[in-house]
Amino acid sequence: MNPSIRRIRIGLVVLLTVCCCLACAGRTYLMVDYAVPPATDALKGQTVRIAMVDDRGKTAVLTPQAADRFTDFADRYSLAWVMPDKEKVLAGEHDLLTAMAEAFKKRLTQMGAVVSLRSHPDIPVLTVSLTRMTVDLQERKWIVDLSYEAVLGKASGAQVKETVRGNAERVRVIGRKGADMVLSDIFSDATNRLDLVKMFKQAQLLP
Repeated sequence: MNPSIRRIRIGLVVLLTVCCCLACAGRTYLMVDYAVPPATDALKGQTVRIAMVDDRGKTAVLTPQAADRFTDFADRYSLAWVMPDKEKVLAGEHDLLTAMAEAFKKRLTQMGAVVSLRSHPDIPVLTVSLTRMTVDLQERKWIVDLSYEAVLGKASGAQVKETVRGNAERVRVIGRKGADMVLSDIFSDATNRLDLVKMFKQAQLLP
């Protein structure tokens, strides 16, 4: 056999082997597309700090049935913004609490607020305590449950609280897309359902 042809064949075999390995490799993350609300000036002039707390009794996100589909899952989340004009912007890979913090930061900035990393008595804090987050697979349905408690206020002022609970389900799509889709649905709904304007008014931060 011509040595050149032999080298080409060997190269093709190696390339196909690498491609097969990559295709079969397990995914270590779930994809979360956060539907960003339109921009407003509802909280213009407000500065707020975000604090995340993990109050889950069980921190495992995947149930045993769901874990069978994500054997290499490392509790990581590939976050993306889906803007009002449907443009999709990648926002990085994070752990769960950081992904939620980034989503709340995006929502607050869309409302005109400034999100500060600085701790100061005059800067109100939005504390989001995650109480439940599960991704389950029952028969042919992906099911996601997510709940959290949000508290807003200054250390020396009024503290207001709101609890958000949500769940969503989707008939299983081939592969693991169904889990990504239902997680994105409930993540977006739960983040956007928090009535921030009402909380700012009740905390006497807005007139």
